[in-house]
Amino acid sequence: MKLTDKRLWNSHTYMVLLIVAVLIAIVISCKRTMVVKTAEIERVGNEIIVKIEDFQNKYGRLPLNLHELGAPFEDNKETYDYQGYILYYEPTKDGKYWLTITFGPDEDYIYYSQRKYWRWNYDTELSSEKREELFKEMFQSYRPVWKFDSLRANSDSVNTIYPSAPDSLIYCRQYYEDGKLAAEGWMLHDWDREGDYTDNIGTWKYYTRDGIIIEKCWP
Repeated sequence: MKLTDKRLWNSHTYMVLLIVAVLIAIVISCKRTMVVKTAEIERVGNEIIVKIEDFQNKYGRLPLNLHELGAPFEDNKETYDYQGYILYYEPTKDGKYWLTITFGPDEDYIYYSQRKYWRWNYDTELSSEKREELFKEMFQSYRPVWKFDSLRANSDSVNTIYPSAPDSLIYCRQYYEDGKLAAEGWMLHDWDREGDYTDNIGTWKYYTRDGIIIEKCWP
């Protein structure tokens, strides 16, 4: 190798290593910033959670809105301003509530009182244990009322708990009380009886209220 070529190779290698080092530094810096940002958001959010749960313990119900807490929440119709953050608060009929700190259309930090933890709305990397917890949470939340389409004959004689195979397969959709989609998939149906969750077959998709999709395969 000529001396000039060697110098060029060394210079090129140095530049590559420098770029890699800069990128690593940027990633580390971003992670540190995110940790600090998340910790600060949780600090503010947890202040509100304590106020909500103190109110619930005192009055035996959830506050209808954050103004009932007696804290300095600025009302912006559907949202609240608190310590520089924009909040959504949504109590549910079963005594639970959602608290969302929003930073834009696709960036929310969400707390659900049944779960007892915060999560980013775009964070879909969940352990199998967390997914099972979310499935149980969601499965107990939506209404038993369902709608169906794509009716077809059970030509394969698929059966589960019946003495004989049901005559039909239907594509079923189930909903939360506010009309949001909660679950969808194929279901066995015999027109002489009511369907229930034991009729589900194949892969169903379940949707949590905060946008997580969980797939479950039924026999």
